[in-house]
Amino acid sequence: MEMVGDGIGAASGEIWKRQRKFTLTTFRNLGVRQASFESMIITECHEIIKEITHNANDTFSPKMIFPKATANVMCSFVFGRRYNYTDEEFQFLVKSIDRIEQSRNGIGTLPIFKYLPTRGKLQLRKDLTALSQFIDNIIEEHKNTFDPENPQDYIDIFIKEIQSSGDGLLTNRNLRGTVTLLLFAGVNSTSKQLRRAIYCMLRYPDVQMTVQAELDKVIGRERMPIMSDKESFPFTMATLLEIQRFGSTARFGPLHLASCDVELCGYRIPKGSLLMPNLWAVHHDPKIWSDPEEFKPERFIARDGKVTRPAELIPFSIGRRTCPGESMAKIRVFIFFTHLLHRFTFIYPEGAEPLPCVDGAKPIPDFLATAIPRS
Repeated sequence: MEMVGDGIGAASGEIWKRQRKFTLTTFRNLGVRQASFESMIITECHEIIKEITHNANDTFSPKMIFPKATANVMCSFVFGRRYNYTDEEFQFLVKSIDRIEQSRNGIGTLPIFKYLPTRGKLQLRKDLTALSQFIDNIIEEHKNTFDPENPQDYIDIFIKEIQSSGDGLLTNRNLRGTVTLLLFAGVNSTSKQLRRAIYCMLRYPDVQMTVQAELDKVIGRERMPIMSDKESFPFTMATLLEIQRFGSTARFGPLHLASCDVELCGYRIPKGSLLMPNLWAVHHDPKIWSDPEEFKPERFIARDGKVTRPAELIPFSIGRRTCPGESMAKIRVFIFFTHLLHRFTFIYPEGAEPLPCVDGAKPIPDFLATAIPRS
């Protein structure tokens, strides 16, 4: 049985297999995990630093800054365009993605909610329509300037594949659906994780100090971290893993479809059932993690001092439908996090309301942070 949908996120069967294989291959061909992609992210790091230092008293809202940077990385990668943060078209894109996320949170995650009269449905439809039109315009621009001998970005390569493959599995509708998913997931997931990272550094300043001490010891103060330094930062990497476990940026994984009748743990799951993995429950299961409600990066450091990653850590979901942008997201978060902590110490602003204590699977509310430049 196949679910037919637009883009890699909604498709199933052969259509999904074809899109996933194409997307992963294109990511490699466009240089993910290579210096060019890292340089793209570092450019946005510099812009974030400018944004922070231009704010009064270096106090800023992570919710306002991080989506701009993560959106620009995805725009550069997907359709070959980097925007100034003040650009009206860019601001429309970032705000649309944020409103869609807020509407989705208000409606609920389970499929049954689409049949219920929940708040936000009308606004969600409007924002999805506007975002689709924005992406259609970008795709149309690419078609008008398309050079099959010199594709520049993900959209160009997708258009070339549509024209050359002839198998009918890659279509214009699938192009729009996949680009929508890449923008939406790429912006939201990374910006949420960075917000969670700053929140944890404010709440656990001793961890922040240990990360900064490790960065200084390994690379000093004369240069910024790069991806090839990663293996030399065991505590920093363990901290990033703990942020992923502790916060579970995605509380639930993508929907799966049972392809046959099956029994699991005494429950009968009929063919055609929709299944949704509960990532937060796995990450906070006391049978797997000791003191799961405590923030302890050291849980990911083995006796030999190296980083260990248990199979139960699944922030990008599990199974064949794991996030295709996982490797891209890891690079973005590593570069942003290490650059910011190398440059600043983050504290909670004096005189502000107490830092909200987020328990359970609730998302972090908006908060302010003060960035103190490090000498």
